[in-house]
Amino acid sequence: MRDTLYRSLIAVAALIMLVLPSSARAQSGDRFALLVEGAAGDPAHAELQRKLLSSLGARFGVDYKLDARHLIVLSSQPLAGEGKATADEVKSALAKLVPQVKPLDVLFVMLIGHGSFDGTDAKFNLVGPDLTANEWAALLKPVAGKVVFVNSTPSSSPFLKAMAGPNHITITATDQPAQKYDTVFADAFVQALGAPAADLDKDNRISMWEAFAYASRLVRQTYEQKGLLQPEHAALDDDGDGAGRQATGEGKDGTLASLTFMDAMVASRPADPALQQLIQHQEQLLLKLDELKKQKSKMKPEEYQPAWEALIIEIATVSRDVRARLKGPA
Repeated sequence: MRDTLYRSLIAVAALIMLVLPSSARAQSGDRFALLVEGAAGDPAHAELQRKLLSSLGARFGVDYKLDARHLIVLSSQPLAGEGKATADEVKSALAKLVPQVKPLDVLFVMLIGHGSFDGTDAKFNLVGPDLTANEWAALLKPVAGKVVFVNSTPSSSPFLKAMAGPNHITITATDQPAQKYDTVFADAFVQALGAPAADLDKDNRISMWEAFAYASRLVRQTYEQKGLLQPEHAALDDDGDGAGRQATGEGKDGTLASLTFMDAMVASRPADPALQQLIQHQEQLLLKLDELKKQKSKMKPEEYQPAWEALIIEIATVSRDVRARLKGPA
């Protein structure tokens, strides 16, 4: 009897993410973003970085329809409405955003420009004094909700370890500190956030995992088309161990990123208050399941198994109720 129940629960677990409607799989909180284009170094890089920042800003402000009060843009050469990309301005921006982020909200941070690693500290190059990976981590540690941190610069891989933590999704353009040459990942990731082809599961949403996977593919294709060896390999960590994985590599990472979206549909909540509560409960349970899976190696089988079964049953029950609410009266 127990074996039959166990097999049934396995089947439910495998199907949960397939049967959830996209509206139910998205986080139901607010969205915040800090976009930073650092020191360029020369006119050619300044032009490229400005183009990427403008595209990214339009994606979040126009396409994703972020509340203007939730979007801060810092640049090496600020335009109207932007701030200067200095360490003090970064700290000021996060001091404004971080207290607003609630447990079901998400804060997106993307760094565009140049980075360095001296064997001890990895840095993102700002106008004036730089901020190290550990300093960025300290600034974002108080965030109550999810953090999506994308460092698209060379030598960015040490940020994986520094930024690791609960509900943190860290994406870096490189998976080794020695990958110190100009990257094309920034352009690829900005494209991925709005590319229909990035929607791997065809639910009309682009999750952070889908954007990462699609951008990684664009990077590979760019070097293949030029007949060059690929010197940069993007990595993602979202399970808190700071190790990360490539899009086509092995690893435990990817669950949280697959559940996290930044597009405009996140802001449109269902009118039914009961459905809103069900969707929020559903997401909380999925996050609990992800956290439980991370703790499996530290738990005894007799502790882990009942906890896993209870969560799977509760998720299945709530998912059934969500689908019933979405269908409405027969």
